[in-house]
Amino acid sequence: MPKRTTCTTCMSKDVKERLAANFPGLRPKLEQVATCPGPGDIVLCEGPADGRRRAKREPSAYNRFIGDCLRNKHLTHFDPQAMKDCAAKWKQQKGKQ
Repeated sequence: MPKRTTCTTCMSKDVKERLAANFPGLRPKLEQVATCPGPGDIVLCEGPADGRRRAKREPSAYNRFIGDCLRNKHLTHFDPQAMKDCAAKWKQQKGKQ
């Protein structure tokens, strides 16, 4: 899943002024944000800051193998030993190829 960030579509003038007073380095970024009409308003949007969504990366052969191996064990909780066993099976399988 892509990392989610929060973007700001607009901020009221008083919020911008208070932020700029406390964090002078933010002033250039605050100037780029649109001004909301209401006092104390901040309108946020969720998603990547640039508005693009990346496609989910396909799981690797290792990820698929480990997932299948752990599912076949019918675990009710995470078991470190089961993970070690599956990783050992993967190494053994990779050594045969």
